[in-house]
Amino acid sequence: MVSQCMQVLQCALVLLLLQPQKTLAALRSYNLTLNAGTRAPDGVKREVYLVNGQQPGPLTEADEGDDLEIFVQNDLPVEQTIHWHGLLQRGTPDMDGVPGITQFPIPPGGNFTYRFSTGTEYGAYWNHSHFRAYYDDAVRGPLLIHPSPSRRRPFESLAQDSKELDTMLRVERAATPLLLADWYHRLSDVIYDEYFKTGAFPQCVDSLLANGYG
Repeated sequence: MVSQCMQVLQCALVLLLLQPQKTLAALRSYNLTLNAGTRAPDGVKREVYLVNGQQPGPLTEADEGDDLEIFVQNDLPVEQTIHWHGLLQRGTPDMDGVPGITQFPIPPGGNFTYRFSTGTEYGAYWNHSHFRAYYDDAVRGPLLIHPSPSRRRPFESLAQDSKELDTMLRVERAATPLLLADWYHRLSDVIYDEYFKTGAFPQCVDSLLANGYG
């Protein structure tokens, strides 16, 4: 009987060791304040909606498996939500930032805290306003989730030795996101008001921006 119990315990221990090991997730906290300002990203001044006083907003960065907690203060004269474009929000659909479906919009002067895990997702994403078309007014920013060190990299086969691979990994870690965007010289509310009145949507953008410059 004792030997049978020992065999059961040994089998249980082997199964436990075969389970994938999970590391403790780090909590990444960010504060985003939305406010109005005037900018000329392509040389033409216009009113814009800024994130932490800049256009586009600051980089939101995490590692695969990390938890994110992002406090959003809306100091704009219009309602807002923030959508985390590309993330599947497994287990946290209420954090997807879709007004009328996953949350009420954040009123002027109000705030909301988004809490979700990156899970097994990694790569280059972006966050943006999901209320009306305010992402066209510059409420957007890069979101970068670094893959776990345990994941194989596609560039491993290009490295001649471990030193080259380490260099490639450092370059990957220090990647600079490139955020491209269409740009109009008028607020999106003005453009859409004309669209609703006339039925004619302006098909041509005034310029293209790369990381807020055009």
